[in-house]
Amino acid sequence: MGRQAIAFSRVAAGVAAIVTALTGSVSCDTAAAATSSAGWVPDGSSAERAAASCWEIKQVVPTAPDGVYWLVTPTLVAPQQFYCDMSVDGGGWVLVGRGRDGWLSGGDGQGTVAQVHDHVWDQTGFKPRQLSDDVINGLLDGQAPSGLADGVRVVRAADRAGVTATDVRLKLTKMPRWSWAFSAGQPADARLYAASSQRDTAGRLSVSRTGVTTRDLDGGGNGNGSSNGMSRLWTYLSSTNGWVAGFNYGSSVAGTTAADTYLYSITGTYATPMTQVWLRPQLTTGQVAYPSVPDSGAAAQEQAPLAESGALPGTWGVAGLANGLTTELNTEAHAFAQIGNVMYVGGNFARVEEHAGRTPTGPATQTVPQSYLAAFDATTGDWIPGFRPVLDNQVNSLAALPDGRLAVGGQFGTVNGVSQPGLVELDPTTGETVTGWRIRIEDRIAGERVNVQTMDVQDGWLYLGGSFTHLTGGASTSTVYARKAARVKVGDATPDKAWNPDFNGKVQSIDASADGRRVYVSGYFTSSGSTSTMRVAILSTDPGAAVVPFAPRFSVATSPYQQAIHEAGPTLWVGGSEHSMFGYDTTTLEATSLNVTRSGGDIQAIADSADTVVYAGCHCGDWAFSGQQAYSFTVGDPNPTWAEAHAIGYIGAWDDATGASMPAFDPISKARGGYGAWALGVAADGTLWAGGSYTSVIARDGRDQWAGGFVRFAARPHTAPATPDGLTVRLTGQVAGLSWTASTADAVTYEVLRGGRVVATTTRTSVDVPDSAAGDRFFVRATDGHGNRSATTTVAVAQAEPAVVDLVAAGSTWSYRADGAAPAAGWQDATFDDSTWSTGAAPLGWGSPSIATNVDVASGQRPISTYYRRSFDVVDPSALTGLTLTTRADDGVIVYLNGREVARRNLRDGAIGPSTFATAAPRTSAAVADPLVVPLDATALVAGRNEVSVEVHVNFRSTKDVSMDLRLAAQSP
Repeated sequence: MGRQAIAFSRVAAGVAAIVTALTGSVSCDTAAAATSSAGWVPDGSSAERAAASCWEIKQVVPTAPDGVYWLVTPTLVAPQQFYCDMSVDGGGWVLVGRGRDGWLSGGDGQGTVAQVHDHVWDQTGFKPRQLSDDVINGLLDGQAPSGLADGVRVVRAADRAGVTATDVRLKLTKMPRWSWAFSAGQPADARLYAASSQRDTAGRLSVSRTGVTTRDLDGGGNGNGSSNGMSRLWTYLSSTNGWVAGFNYGSSVAGTTAADTYLYSITGTYATPMTQVWLRPQLTTGQVAYPSVPDSGAAAQEQAPLAESGALPGTWGVAGLANGLTTELNTEAHAFAQIGNVMYVGGNFARVEEHAGRTPTGPATQTVPQSYLAAFDATTGDWIPGFRPVLDNQVNSLAALPDGRLAVGGQFGTVNGVSQPGLVELDPTTGETVTGWRIRIEDRIAGERVNVQTMDVQDGWLYLGGSFTHLTGGASTSTVYARKAARVKVGDATPDKAWNPDFNGKVQSIDASADGRRVYVSGYFTSSGSTSTMRVAILSTDPGAAVVPFAPRFSVATSPYQQAIHEAGPTLWVGGSEHSMFGYDTTTLEATSLNVTRSGGDIQAIADSADTVVYAGCHCGDWAFSGQQAYSFTVGDPNPTWAEAHAIGYIGAWDDATGASMPAFDPISKARGGYGAWALGVAADGTLWAGGSYTSVIARDGRDQWAGGFVRFAARPHTAPATPDGLTVRLTGQVAGLSWTASTADAVTYEVLRGGRVVATTTRTSVDVPDSAAGDRFFVRATDGHGNRSATTTVAVAQAEPAVVDLVAAGSTWSYRADGAAPAAGWQDATFDDSTWSTGAAPLGWGSPSIATNVDVASGQRPISTYYRRSFDVVDPSALTGLTLTTRADDGVIVYLNGREVARRNLRDGAIGPSTFATAAPRTSAAVADPLVVPLDATALVAGRNEVSVEVHVNFRSTKDVSMDLRLAAQSP
């Protein structure tokens, strides 16, 4: 490997840091017992021999050194290389993260798998690299981290040179899936081992703690008292160390900002050390269960259309606060709607800006006054200058209408210089008012003003929610009373006077169900007409807007307002205050997913991607606690009521079918006032648009990028590649040679499965798989590297190569005649008596150093023709699958099998005699280099004695060399 690495070995005196130089590739003792009929051992030395864990490698190869090994589990799917510590406590630890300052809490990790196993303990490795949640859960093969016997091992540098280290063992007590959100307070029991320079009476200093958390662990001093030294481990962000993220020490441990220090500190105290995080799953290949693949192959696998954590690059955005209000309800971007390839952004902004440098600071390179509503290219994010509506106040909602027009709702009173309170239809190209779509909205409650806060389109109706009481428009000649929620016909804006929910409080969000039977509403209200509807209501779409019985849950007893509501597939999602994001089965209306975000604020917007991934925006920037209903709990409680804790950064993602958090989406951004995301929209291409008070975001290229009100996140690849075809397999010894026809998709890697286990990956269309045996079942599929896998090929079964039997071996002894006379008739037959002929070993002839038997005459005239016979016995010809005759034409040759001619070269067609000259005169070396190879049918053989006869003719009597040798081989299954 050619890198410097460090392995921490616990010795009798304590936890000592031993610097080890590892050069070359890992060399493993493969003398351990084989684990398959083909004889392979899971020693981790190759992808094909990948082990289920570092621990398994140590069991089968006790002398295995620290280093990089191949691991695979059914959940990990394909073999990958990881760094294994084979020294500490018997070895078998896998490195899942390493680095100094700048650790992240999100599920996407940092860097690649290869980067994690590189520079495991040197200055180049100070920038943290962390395996993603998915990879770590793959290493665990679905086992709960809290079920690990050895827990999590956290090794931290104990001096500035990184020579000594401390060791913390965290036995997690509540973690069903891996989470890097240590700062959320993952409950644990702990044991702390001090640096090797410290001792206690047992030979090493150790401190035990039960009922602690990963948020702030105080290990105490030698007497187990309070400690602010190396026995403390805390992970939350704080001003005490300058907001540095890492596995920090206490205040008495000093650090510096020097580039080469293993103890980093901005403030000089609370040092953040170089750290390694290890796990020791004790999995073996025999224990894990790979899927069974039928002969017809396995189906394709596609990932959910989850957004990338890094934002798309962009230079355009919105800025300023046009109405002068700075509160969270008046953020810059508050609504999205897409028509064609245009994304419309509404909110409280005063202008559009371009920041060509993309940096978070610095002046705009272009500023254009454009308040409250603007249009942007849905693909590039660039501003579209032709759309220039003029409004006098904030836009809170947008809807794309079926006729291709844009419905705009909000707090405005005039549009394009004409009185048009609350709602207007605009031309999507110019922003001009559509005069044929006539609507007038009023709010006749004293102290209130018209505000269309939310809209949704379904089955020819435009549903409205907000603050209003009366509507006039379309074909309606009189005012229609509809308090806080209403619907109007999409075509002409005629209000439906038969559908009036009559809410007693403001509506914040409205969403009609996909089947057109229900309307979901959330807000500040407590009743619909005379029916109690505490903050959330489900209404029938039939005339009368009857309330559907529903008992929503709340995070606090006071039932605060609910900001967002959205149906996605089988789940109804409701979010709001206090910090709740709850999912309900749309059929039973029973709660299926309970989530509370802390710290920060309420859920403010909900959107979905293909009814698969659900996003929620909030002004929360720390953690999302799953399985938690009540808001009132202490972060860092060692006995929490929640089931899981994951990071959240203004937007979180959940699996719509299961309700489970999807922590792989972990954007990092900043927002004015910390208000976060108040609008979410998923574009036609799957890109997630998030709007609010955004000022900067980490882009997909790792840059800290300026953001003007909104940010965009592309959907991760989620389409399976095309399937490869034509798989063939040829078994030679214990090596299976596979080849196939390429997938039509670009830039794919092929995974080769033996049974249900991936044993090789390649970008080529052929591969050799060692340690294979007859009967092994192989499949091949294409993968794009993002978890999307094509269907596999149909099965190709390895068959043993037929055994090759030499009926007549090269160099055999032959009977021959070289006297110039023609042999008796029938000399080619098996019954011919050749007992008077001479005998000699092949090659027979003259003039070449390779000749074993010289048949040249001592004196006199050389013969033109020489004749050769060789008999052999066959017990059962039907047991042979084929014959191959290999000889040479030096100069001309005819071969007979059991009296029948089977091969001829360099002799004319038809009958020939002993005086017939060959038609060519190749040298012996040339004849050997160009052999005569003839496949024959095994039916030419008979049970018992068989005969091969050969006659060789020269091209001229004084030829310099002539020779004969022959091999007749058969295949036997």
